[in-house]
Amino acid sequence: MTGNHKRVLVCFLTVLGLLLLSKDVLSFSIQLHGGTGKVECAGLYHSSEADPSYSQFGLDAFFYEGKYLHLFIGSEYTNYSTEDKIGDKYIKYSTEIVAATFGLRLLAPTKGRWQPYISLRGIAGRVQYDINQYTYWWGTELEPTSINEYYLTLGGGLGVDIGISKRYSLGIEARIAHGPATGKINDSMEFNRHTFMLGLNLGLRYYF
Repeated sequence: MTGNHKRVLVCFLTVLGLLLLSKDVLSFSIQLHGGTGKVECAGLYHSSEADPSYSQFGLDAFFYEGKYLHLFIGSEYTNYSTEDKIGDKYIKYSTEIVAATFGLRLLAPTKGRWQPYISLRGIAGRVQYDINQYTYWWGTELEPTSINEYYLTLGGGLGVDIGISKRYSLGIEARIAHGPATGKINDSMEFNRHTFMLGLNLGLRYYF
């Protein structure tokens, strides 16, 4: 089965699953969230001293809230700055990620104000690398420039929602996600980079 066929099958099963969901538990809530964490980088040209911290904020809309399953769509913005180098040759850049998110939460069978869960989500977005200074790469002088790429990846987390009233809850979630895999310097040069983003997000959720 090819990659395109797999994507079509996954989309079909997702739509079928939504159609089969019980209609009596459909509801709606939104969660505004923000957080920070560490970008763990590895690559051919990466400096181990340059693993940066990132900041992130976003909004999730929950359109299905069952007893043990919540489904959501949303958006998020992430940014960080770092560098890659070999010896005394280096390039400093900042990274901005604007992405759409979609996924689910599997809830633990508990009662009361505390609701632990496991989250799984897909992330599809645009990555912009801004080279923010003149530098040299293998003897070539680079001027400040911007490079855009698109990527699709997966993430997950462990969290808990804490009810504070009938309409509001506070959320805490430890997250992990695979970051952008490569970064381009220009059309002919790129640095191979594998990243994992580890962080903590806090959220405020409103139930309609």
